[in-house]
Amino acid sequence: MLAFLLARCPTAWHAPASQDEEWYGVPGLTVAREGIPRVPYCRAREEGSVFNGAEQILFAQPPLSFYVQSPFFAVLPPGYGAARVSSLAAACLAIVLVFAIGRHLTGDDRVALIAAGLFSFSRLLFFPAISSRPDMLCGTLGLVAIWCTSRLAAKPLLSAVTSGIALGLAGLTHPFAIVFAAQVGVWHLIRSGTLTQRCLRCSLLIVAAALTFMLWLPLIAMSSDLFREQFVGNILRPAGPGLLTRFVMPAESFANQIPQLFLRANPIQFALLAIGIVTCGVFAISKRDRTASLLFLIASTGVYLLVVCVGIHPIQGFWCYPAAFGWTCVAYATVRAFDTFKISGAMRVAMLAGLIAALIPGSGLRATWTYVANWNDTNYASRIFVQDILREIPEDVTLTVGREFALDAYGNGRDIILACQHPMYFDSTKFPTQRIIVGRRDHEAQIIEGYQAAGFQLQRMKTFGDPQDSLACYAELWSIRLD
Repeated sequence: MLAFLLARCPTAWHAPASQDEEWYGVPGLTVAREGIPRVPYCRAREEGSVFNGAEQILFAQPPLSFYVQSPFFAVLPPGYGAARVSSLAAACLAIVLVFAIGRHLTGDDRVALIAAGLFSFSRLLFFPAISSRPDMLCGTLGLVAIWCTSRLAAKPLLSAVTSGIALGLAGLTHPFAIVFAAQVGVWHLIRSGTLTQRCLRCSLLIVAAALTFMLWLPLIAMSSDLFREQFVGNILRPAGPGLLTRFVMPAESFANQIPQLFLRANPIQFALLAIGIVTCGVFAISKRDRTASLLFLIASTGVYLLVVCVGIHPIQGFWCYPAAFGWTCVAYATVRAFDTFKISGAMRVAMLAGLIAALIPGSGLRATWTYVANWNDTNYASRIFVQDILREIPEDVTLTVGREFALDAYGNGRDIILACQHPMYFDSTKFPTQRIIVGRRDHEAQIIEGYQAAGFQLQRMKTFGDPQDSLACYAELWSIRLD
């Protein structure tokens, strides 16, 4: 656990925003200050925008992750670093749960320890753990639901209620909770007992989840029209064709998601996960291994359900949930190999060292070292970097800020507008200001070119940071005026 935090905290605290963090980092700050999740620098007005009205209240995602973020904003300097602490905490809990679930399902501490260790330094945990998106918290609550379902099997009614509460909380974090909700529901349904007992368990599970999820209703009642527009537009519409269609014909979903998973996990880790899951499947069929069967079913159905439920929508960090069981499959297969082939102690150490070495490429350790080595260099600390830029801009100058630095600028007390020209979000050129700060991601999105195409004349006033080092902050300050 300590090694995980040492490896991830520097990047989480200092890095500029990654994908979607400009939208899902700031609501925790507004909850801490006002009690309501919103995106204050959004100016979406167009009907059909998934963030229409988000400056008043955000419904594009369920709100639990924002309320979990808010205590950290109360005690830490406001910025992306503070927004990510809740994800780091959720990742730590997820590692503990992988150990606990692995030990319970296999009865072997070696499997539990290897699974937790591999999971903790895998790329599929790395990315959501250092992001302010809700993926990590939702995945962790899924592990809580699985733990309650399996560990409390001797008390089936308590198991149903506690796992239902976990599912409700996960649903309040992100709709991808439907993945493990389906797994847990089937588990309670097929668990031994009379028909009456099974119906009672499933009823308790559904009621507990529904009552927990209904905690969102007071916020929804504040603006049901905005809820329908934002939630449907952001979650349901981008997934593609109907859910039942994807269940029956998942080829398009898999063709879209598996290449993304291959790149996100990296080829080595992708191969290890695939081999581990398939090996457990082989054990389940050839050896009648009940433990391998259960691990294979949870991991494989987790992948299948995630892909078909999400469809063509980018999965982002949701892979952290099936990855937990994928790495448990790898650990189980490894320990089975130890015992079956009576591998010596030295060879076991070598095999484990090989697994650890496989996690190093793309592990983020170079980023960790860079941020630690440059701890006092403001070019490698996003929030302080933005403070230095703002000192050069008079407070009465209206300001637009790109996605990498928007929350850091807003957290420093500036009233800003987010630089955005996404057709599903909003167009910031309709709300011109006197200055604009853009970073690398804004150049990739051609923000400056968009302003020029809208008839504005822009002049670059100054550059900040190191454009050559991709881990260093880099920003440009431009003046804006209408031709």
